[in-house]
Parts: sequence; C-alpha cells; structure tokens
Amino acid sequence: MRLTADQMFELLPAHMRLRDGEAGGALRALFEVLAGQAQLVQDDMFALLDSWFIETCPDWALPYVGDLLDVRGRYDSGAADGYSPRAWIANTVGFRRRKGTLAMLETLAHDATGWSARAVEMMHLLNVSQQMNHVRMHEPGTADVWNADALALEGGAFDTAPHTADVRSIALGQGRYNVPNIGVFLWRLQAYPMAEADAAPAGPGRFHFDPLGRDQPLFNPPKTEISGDHLAEDVNVPGALAYRPLYRELEARRAALALGRTPPARWFDATPPLQVWLQAADGDPFVRLDPEAVTICDVHDTGGGTEWRRPPAQKSYPDPDGNPLAVDLRAGVDPVRGRLALPAGVEAAGARVSFAYAAPGDLGGGPYDRRDSLDALLTRRVTWQAGVTRREPDAPGRIFASLAEAVGEWNAQPAGTVGVIAILENETFAEALIGANSIQIPEGSMLVLTSAAWPFSLAQGGGQERVTGKLTPQERRATIRGDIEIDATAPLGSLAPGELAIDGLLVDGQVRVLGSEPANLGRLTLSHATVSPGALPGDARGVLVEGRHEALTISLIRAITGPILMLQPGPALKATESIIDAGGKVAVDAPETDLDLDGVTVLGSTTAKSLSATDSLFTGPAVAARRQAGCVRFSYLAAGSATARRYRCQPDLAVEAATAGEDLDALRARLVPLFDSERHGEPAYGRLAQGCARALREGGENGGAMGAWRFLNEHRRQANLSAGLDEYLHLDLAAGGIREN
Repeated sequence: MRLTADQMFELLPAHMRLRDGEAGGALRALFEVLAGQAQLVQDDMFALLDSWFIETCPDWALPYVGDLLDVRGRYDSGAADGYSPRAWIANTVGFRRRKGTLAMLETLAHDATGWSARAVEMMHLLNVSQQMNHVRMHEPGTADVWNADALALEGGAFDTAPHTADVRSIALGQGRYNVPNIGVFLWRLQAYPMAEADAAPAGPGRFHFDPLGRDQPLFNPPKTEISGDHLAEDVNVPGALAYRPLYRELEARRAALALGRTPPARWFDATPPLQVWLQAADGDPFVRLDPEAVTICDVHDTGGGTEWRRPPAQKSYPDPDGNPLAVDLRAGVDPVRGRLALPAGVEAAGARVSFAYAAPGDLGGGPYDRRDSLDALLTRRVTWQAGVTRREPDAPGRIFASLAEAVGEWNAQPAGTVGVIAILENETFAEALIGANSIQIPEGSMLVLTSAAWPFSLAQGGGQERVTGKLTPQERRATIRGDIEIDATAPLGSLAPGELAIDGLLVDGQVRVLGSEPANLGRLTLSHATVSPGALPGDARGVLVEGRHEALTISLIRAITGPILMLQPGPALKATESIIDAGGKVAVDAPETDLDLDGVTVLGSTTAKSLSATDSLFTGPAVAARRQAGCVRFSYLAAGSATARRYRCQPDLAVEAATAGEDLDALRARLVPLFDSERHGEPAYGRLAQGCARALREGGENGGAMGAWRFLNEHRRQANLSAGLDEYLHLDLAAGGIREN
C-alpha cells in the first residue's frame, strides 16, 4: 500500500497544518519529498521480495536463482532474443526427480532453447530381427511403401519407418539410429498467427493467404501440451502444414457428420490452424465457413499459369442408410502454397483468412508483441490519435475507413502535434499516400504510423471510450500496398525538424522523402516494419530521400527494407539488426551519408561517406569515401570493399591465418555467406544456412552468427541444450539436437 504525501500530512495536528498553509506550505513540500523517497524504499522492498521467487523475479535475478539450484549451462543469453531461462530454472527440481525420462528430456530441450522440441528414442526405429516370443507389430522390419502418409514423414521427428544402424555420434550431429541414441528434434522457426487477415485477390474465385499475393507455406500455431508427461505431437509444434493430415481429418469429419456421429477434432478443434471467411458481394457481411465446407487440395497453376486448379463443388458420403449424401464444398485450401480457390464458376467479392506464417524470430513487420518498441518511439506525450479500419463505423475525427482520410486529418493539425495513426485490424489498404494524400511533417511535429489495436476504456461518466495514447501493438500486422511520400516543411536550420516513425507495418511500395523546398525532415524510423524489398533500378521499393535534409537521420530497428538511396548530403543512416535487400544490386547508395550498422545483413553493394559496422554481412562491395573515420568489426566484407580499419573481419582474418601455399581464392570462396533463403516471404529468409562457413556462423562479437539474426543467439541456445543433456542423461545414453527447420 502506497503512503502518499496527503496521508502523511493529515497525520499532523490541525493547527500545524493551518500554520504551514499560512507560512507558504514549506512543511507540505517536505512531506512530498519524504513520500517520494518512502515510495522508492517500498518499491525496492517489494522488488527484493519478488526476487525470491522464480515466477516473479526480474530478469537480472535469474542467474542468481539458478546458482542457488546449481543450474548448469550458459543461461545468460539475455532477453533480447525473446528467450528466457526462467522455465528451465523453475523446472529444475522436477527435472532431477524425472532424470533421464523421455518426456523430461523433451521439456528440458524446450526450456533450454526456447524452441519447440520432440524427443525420440532411436532404438525403436532400428531395423532388427524380432524375437518371435515378443513380436512388436508397431515396429516392422521393412518400410510400408503403400503407406504414403508414413513415407511423407520419413527422416523427420514423426518418422515410423525402420532404419539400419548408424554408429556415428549423435551428439556431434553425425548419426541418428542406434540403440543408445535419443534424438531431440528442434523447430527453430516460430509460427506467427494472423487473425482474420484480408486475403489478396489473384483473379475470379482465387486468393492468396499472403497479403502481398505471393505463394507462402502455412504453418501450424502450436497447441499447448496438456501435461509434462506428454510427448509432443505434430499439432504441438510449429511445423509446415501438409496436405495429407488435414485432408484426411476433414474427410473423416464430413463422413462422420453424414452418419450423424461426432466428428473428429484434432486439427480442426476450437483453435484450427486455418479458417476462411467469404463475402458474396460488396457490402455483404463476411461469413465464416465451417471446416466441413473446406477441402484440402493441390491448387496448382493450370492453363499456362493463367488459372488455378479448382476444388469440386460437392462430394458425397454415405448416410446411416447407406445412401449417398451430397455435401457442399465452398472452398479449397492449398496449405503448401498458401492458396485459396473456390469451385469452378464461383466467385466472391472478398475473403478473410486466419493462418500462421513462419520466421526465425521477431524481425520485420509482424503480429508479435511490440509494446516495448512502440514505447521507445513515443518519447513525447501523444496529443492526437486516429484509427483506421473498414470493420467499424466511422467516428468523425477518430475512426476513418481509409488511410487517406486519416492522413488528411493529420495534415490539418498544427505544428508541434504528436500524433498516432493506428491501423486497427489485419487489413490490407491498397492506397498510395502520394501527392495530395502525402504525409506532411511540420516543424516540431511527430507522427507514428503503426499497426495496433485501440482498446476501449471505462469513461468517468460511465460507458466506454478510446483514450488518446493507449495502444495494444500485438496480434496485428496491417498491409499498405502503395507508395508513401513524406513532405517535411520545417525550414533549413530548424532546431526541431519533424519526425515520422513506421512501426509494425508491411509496406508494399516505396517510402519516399520529398525534396521540395523548404524540406527538412529530422528523423525517419522504421521499427519492426517491412518495406517490401526489390531490385534497382526502376523498382518502386525501399527508401528514397530526395533533396537536401540537413538534419535527417534514418533509423532501422529490426526492420526489413529494400534499397536505400540518399543521394544528397545527409547526416546519418543507423540500422540495428535489420535486413537491407536489393537482390544483389545497389542496396545502400548514400555517398554523402555516415553509416552506422549493428548486426545488419546487406544483400547488395554499399556506398557511403563513412562506414562503421559490427556483426554485419555485406554480400556486395562496401565502399566508404572517408577511410580515416569509422571501423568495421566482426563482419564479412565482399571482394572489392574499401573501408576504414577492420578488426577481426572475414575473409581477412582467415587469409591472415592461412598457411603457406594454401589456395587463397578457394579459401575466400568457402567464406561466402550462404543463406537458407534470399527471397523475402520464405520462412527462413536471411538466416545463415548450416552449410555456411563456421567463421561466419560463429564469428560475431559474442561468438554467434553475423547478420540480422544474431539476436537469436542460437549458439547459446545450443550450449544450453548440450549442458542440460549432459546433466540429465543416463550414463549409457547419448543424445543430440536435430534441426527440423
């Protein structure tokens, strides 16, 4: 309970309070100071009390609590990667009680790495001669080549086929199937659910799940396991959705309903991995399709790529009397391509879908929790706020049906306004904020364009109201399909030029800072946002700065963007744990700008006035005009780069350590970065592949990977897992982590 200054002052006799009021309130002011200090002491006492318990202690106290339990391993990876050792430490006593059991090892792997895991006893997958007195029908001697469902799982975490023995060490990742081996399969990709997002039209009766209209595999949002003794199943891990399991369940569901029985609900329970809403005509409501009205099918291109394969409009199933019962099918879903197709001849004005896509971590525009990043952007009190959605009635001056209307209202605000435009749902707005609809940033003003919910709060007089400055930036990733122009009107020499921040959005277009006089933007921030990458020249993507903005600083914070062009003199471009992708062409063209990059992957060439970089990857030449300033540390630089002094950079470090007579060209070729994917939209986009040189995967300042995904600290997670398995395995067993994706 907080003791306020008023409560303390009221404890004094009345005559002292009256005399203090007559004397100017000096004693009252003293109690204000005392109350403030008392509150600090009280807060510290409560913090110390919380620190005794693993459930409530702050992050800094986790290593100390772990020391009390003698928890082994490097549990100091920090919270920046989204992983916390809290669960590992909390479950330590339970782990020791169940030491060596399969379910315990699986839980340990999840707690030690933060990744979904499944533990498998490899001895049960060995092809061995069986004892006739103890026949195990579930462990056949040969693979059943007629069982397509089982063959589709071969080699993965849910494999059931028999294998010959492999005597190599599973702990070193070289072998799998042997009697003492336990395989711990790890899902490094995370599933990001999108609720009721606008599907992208691809033609009559055709839609893409991806809002940018790309083929993108759908993933399973993991279902919570019911107990610590439960071994993970396919519904409990963030794996890519496959045709067969979903197809068979929906078929069994329709067959059961035709017979009047309760349908199975394993995938399609209260939280199915995908849902579909259709709108018959413009203005009509969106109607949610029941699972039995959806079929899983291969929706590939037909007719020379101008049409898709369509699902049937009906299927028949036997009723209780054995007669065929026709069931209407409203839509077909291809989970591998992320496509939605309606039966031939059927069209819809619009579609909404709930699904999940995958990525290695919280980078770029996404529906993950962005409260800390948004709080860091809003350093000043919000004085104006607007919401944008087509799913609520318009509210004059507050809720708008289009971005252009909200921007128009912002442009009418006086200079010095701190504003927020929040897109409230997972909607797609095909609007170009250019020309008369461009965003104006006057002197002293700040605007944050974000994707977030604007919740209702209780009003003082009863009822509900939306409070300016209150946002919930999670479970939202809106899309803007069109260019964004920024017209800054602060005069040159201004001490308070305006600012614009884009947070949590997916922008399919170019962000363009206009250069018409007077033009002076102070800061442009892309925070946890994606400006869809593209290639130069002539591709309307990335960031373009026109004219001379003498005070402009462009900041990228966990962002993905296309090429950045700053042809006029500008103070700085700062990027932290971001990807700048130009498809191997010119990624950064800023010959008059100082660059400061920290954990950045640059897919293309770089030109700058000066360059400072740490833990960064430059796949194209990086050239700095001024080489007396700046420093490049723990980074990879492509051939042809010319920078300031370098410290422990590749391939320079490997060349210096090369032995006499070693082929240096071959050495440099081995050190070229290899990525799981260089195509934006694919699940492992921008992540270094396992086949990449170890000098890059472990060459960062903290011993981890270079590039944008360094914050995942995968090397520390693997160290945690190795330490945990070493402590909790029985002496006669061996275990190793196996990457599932």
